[in-house]
Amino acid sequence: MAEKEILNNYVNIMDFLGLVFGSAYEVVLQDMISRKLYAVVNGYISGKKVDDPLTDYAEYVEKTDVWKKTDYLTNVKTYTKSGHLVISSFYFIKKDEKLIGVLSVNFDTAENRNSGFLDDGALSMLEYLENTRMNMNTKSKEQNADIASMWDAPAKEDADIQTIMKSIVYKVISEYKEKNSLTDKMLKQKDRSEVVRLLADKGVFLVKDSVKEIAKILHCSDASIYRYLSDFDK
Repeated sequence: MAEKEILNNYVNIMDFLGLVFGSAYEVVLQDMISRKLYAVVNGYISGKKVDDPLTDYAEYVEKTDVWKKTDYLTNVKTYTKSGHLVISSFYFIKKDEKLIGVLSVNFDTAENRNSGFLDDGALSMLEYLENTRMNMNTKSKEQNADIASMWDAPAKEDADIQTIMKSIVYKVISEYKEKNSLTDKMLKQKDRSEVVRLLADKGVFLVKDSVKEIAKILHCSDASIYRYLSDFDK
């Protein structure tokens, strides 16, 4: 079966998925051979349209060979041009050990902000994530060089975005200890708060599951990390 025929089989169900999921969901099919968007349902959410170039995330999963390790990814945080959070899931379409297409379903959190679907805690977290993203967009490229390098990292079997994120965390901690003449003993609360601020400036918290991983490294709870982050916004 030719690549186009395979992709067309997915196009046939995209309208169905759009109707089933509703207007808060965008469904996008990307042609990895022609390097463009093949079909779009509810594209008003992100502004995507047919024949647009591949998304950054599609190029990322291709470049890092993520698609070779799994058939799909779920609950990935992405952002629209206007800066609000979208929860995305990706299905990798393969033929003869090649990635020929990426089908994504994107949940628009803004569309459901007042629907009652999300509780107060979820709404607060969405607002924090979106504010962090917008603040990141106002910073210079130089300030964000480390986090940008995460997307340009060479494809390696064991060097995914989580591994690179952790290396940045350890680097920041090491530099902080050296600058403040601290030994290898556990950081105090004020030190952890400052390290979290430095990591936030580098955009590390935009990476999925970063709070949980950083809490482990800093020997504190997830709640403590969120508290430090919220203190910076006051």
